[in-house]
Amino acid sequence: MKTTSQTRILAVGFVLFLAVPARAYYSPEQGRWLNRDPIEERGGINVHAFVNNEPIGGQDYLGLVQPPGGGPFPPFPPRPAPPPPPLGTNQVGFEMCRRDIIETSWLDRLGNDCCSGLHMFVRQKYLNDRGSPVYRGWGFDKSGPHLEADAAGKFSPTCVACKKTSTLMKYGKVKKRASDATDDEVWDCLMSVPKRKDYSTLWYNCGDYAKEAARACGMDCPHVPPPASRSKE
Repeated sequence: MKTTSQTRILAVGFVLFLAVPARAYYSPEQGRWLNRDPIEERGGINVHAFVNNEPIGGQDYLGLVQPPGGGPFPPFPPRPAPPPPPLGTNQVGFEMCRRDIIETSWLDRLGNDCCSGLHMFVRQKYLNDRGSPVYRGWGFDKSGPHLEADAAGKFSPTCVACKKTSTLMKYGKVKKRASDATDDEVWDCLMSVPKRKDYSTLWYNCGDYAKEAARACGMDCPHVPPPASRSKE
């Protein structure tokens, strides 16, 4: 008669046998099946061979593939192409930019910012599906806050990178710290910043508004030097 311990050992062994789903066991060190191929000679004369010794180019993870005429095993299916990232996951941040708006002359040097022939605006840079940079800008002039028609840089602007801070954004649909916000949320904040007063070349121009908008949306933007055309003079 079998003892209780023997019965338990047989029971555990039976359970483990049922729990093992593999039809064949493969050894990557030896490059072959450890046991016989489950389909025997139908998979080839060598019942221990694995995909004709070409595991990189063929697949037979269950040991049940019958290559026609002893030919090559089916290759691995191609990996699907990743979907293009939506705007918001492929963004690289914001910049404060200055660019020329009129030809350089001694009159341009009078006043500051827009008055001196320079236009200042906040620009967002992101990458399209092809990985190429795309820009959109937000600025201010006599018509009020508006989208920049030349955010891509037709006038070769000089730009410096802005940094998101832990300051709470004052405008937009979400109220959170800029450092915790997505670029789309910061952009929504920028587009919601109202003008503090009407445009004035000397007292409230594009530079004043751009700096205020950046600060109101929790960004720290360093001083922007004049464009290269000015710095060479």
